[in-house]
Amino acid sequence: MTNWRLEYDPDVVRRLRETDPQVARRIRDALTAVVLTGDPRIRGKALTGRLSGLWRYRIGDYRVICDIQNSRLVVLALDIGERDHVYDQGCLPIPSIMTTSVPTDLGT
Repeated sequence: MTNWRLEYDPDVVRRLRETDPQVARRIRDALTAVVLTGDPRIRGKALTGRLSGLWRYRIGDYRVICDIQNSRLVVLALDIGERDHVYDQGCLPIPSIMTTSVPTDLGT
């Protein structure tokens, strides 16, 4: 089985810290489960349109947008939010996030 790693964009880390602790824990646990499957595509859905190439994970009323980086075996969480807003035009800063990430240890 391939060992995938989970990384978070710094804005995602900030949003998780601002989110209700129970919800944040649920999101972190769900994303950890995604990388432990050995194939992060099993639980996600490929996005289309302007978000083509990215993947979406449903966690209750929240959605997590991720970039699956095969060459690095990394699932990079790019954005989180309630499903009504996470796909809004301009909410996902695609160019800046592709080069910046932090490890999974959020200090919680």
